[in-house]
Amino acid sequence: MWTYLVFQVQYYDMPRKPGNRIESPATLGRKCWAFAYLRQLWNATTLERAVAGAGQSVLNFTTAYNTAVPLTMNLCEEVMANCFVNASYDPSRKGTCPLSIDEFHAGFLRENILRKDIVKYPF
Repeated sequence: MWTYLVFQVQYYDMPRKPGNRIESPATLGRKCWAFAYLRQLWNATTLERAVAGAGQSVLNFTTAYNTAVPLTMNLCEEVMANCFVNASYDPSRKGTCPLSIDEFHAGFLRENILRKDIVKYPF
């Protein structure tokens, strides 16, 4: 879960730390596809039942998962609203970068096409 709660989140830092690479809108679209996939296809009940049948629990995992995925989905929304600018989040930028949003969407579509369009575009 560290990957979801710390490592993944740092891709969306606004502003980025000096010297850190800024991800392109297409790359962030691909990363956001992954979390849209996790959100849309996740079924905690199925996992919990399977593991409980073996006398185990995944409560800690599902709690962390259910925290991490919405966190990242919100960051996807914010980075788009911020127009992928290396600056503090400012929602007034929303709608001022249609070409960057198109690039983000293209990154999302790339991942989805590779997987037979299994995820609905949530943005």
